[in-house]
Amino acid sequence: GQKTHLTPDNPLWVGAWWIGFLGTSAAAFLTSIPILGYPRKLPGSQRYMEMRVSEAHQMKGNKTTLEPDFGKTIKDMPRSVLLLLKNPTFVFLCLSGATEAMLIAGMSTF
Repeated sequence: GQKTHLTPDNPLWVGAWWIGFLGTSAAAFLTSIPILGYPRKLPGSQRYMEMRVSEAHQMKGNKTTLEPDFGKTIKDMPRSVLLLLKNPTFVFLCLSGATEAMLIAGMSTF
């Protein structure tokens, strides 16, 4: 091996690289304190949830999903995939997740 002449006085020296991790963890902890003060359920949320019907359960003209045996066999897989692809919320969430992952992978290269 070759001996380097890198000392703490050299401008290439990065001695306190871990201070950023401490600062970030302290900021995350301080941010979490007010978030932990929220109640489990906000007042009036139960009434809102009863009024709102989930988009996933609004299957117009599709009686097979209401059957108790639906989804228990592999034969139901194509119909399940079709139902998922017809759900715009699911499709756009998947697209946004894939786009974000692609951006992060691209930026991590540099």
